[in-house]
Amino acid sequence: DGVIELRNSLDQGRSVTISKFRGSDFKSGSHSVTLTDSGIKVFPKLVPEVHSKVFQPDVISSGVPELDELFNGGVERGTVTIISGPSGVGKTTLGLQFMKEAAGRGEHSIVYSFEEDIEIMLRRCDSINIPARKMVEKGTLSMVKVEPLQLAPDEFSYLVRTHVEESKASIVMIDSLASFRLATGYEDVVTRLHALLKYCQNMGVAAFLVAETQNIIGDFHLTDAS
Repeated sequence: DGVIELRNSLDQGRSVTISKFRGSDFKSGSHSVTLTDSGIKVFPKLVPEVHSKVFQPDVISSGVPELDELFNGGVERGTVTIISGPSGVGKTTLGLQFMKEAAGRGEHSIVYSFEEDIEIMLRRCDSINIPARKMVEKGTLSMVKVEPLQLAPDEFSYLVRTHVEESKASIVMIDSLASFRLATGYEDVVTRLHALLKYCQNMGVAAFLVAETQNIIGDFHLTDAS
């Protein structure tokens, strides 16, 4: 015997919940569902505790000696770093600088852009001597454009997990936090983001979150997102 409940709500989209399935174990909770031309796709809710690997908590350098000195050598693997500031100060560029150095060691990095088109980001990199195009060609960098409101609540986490486990990425950057909230369009964004970041930590991935602030002067705020 089994009980499978399907839902479709404005804030959560389509979902499936298995509340009873006699004779076997099952994943509890609500899981995202989409209907496509090729059929039904299910994106199980990410449970970070069941994903982990052994890794050395060594340091990822930015390649800028003065900046690395401020970071005590760089950013550790398995940590989350928020890059915060107003528009145009170079938040994305800073994250890409770490990825440039990782590429030099043959490591793979992934950027998820919820705002800018990939070509615009590539042109900016061209102008400041970050060889992002070559990194993409060599397979040390993936740049993924995420279209607004096109993802089911658990779909983005599934996408990140697939990329991390298939490409063995050492760095993941989400650009930006506010656009991530709008684009994925779900209510419990903090809970799901926490699960995604915890997964990255368990897998030894250095996660960068770009968080835009509105105030250029005045009291400092880490991020305008609540």
